[in-house]
Amino acid sequence: MGFWDAVGNIAGALIEAGQREQDRLRGEVRESARLSDRELESRLSSRNVSNRDKAVAKFILEKRHGK
Repeated sequence: MGFWDAVGNIAGALIEAGQREQDRLRGEVRESARLSDRELESRLSSRNVSNRDKAVAKFILEKRHGK
């Protein structure tokens, strides 16, 4: 295997991993979109929620209310 073959394989693996992560995040957003505004606002104020979950909640609320 040559150098450029190895580079191509690494690039392909990174692209595939990125696509899997993107699909997983889309699933999380879909699940969060089913929550009520009150539940989403609760996530924003909770200390036990990850920053990513807070960002998803904020994004959904902004899309729902046009902010």
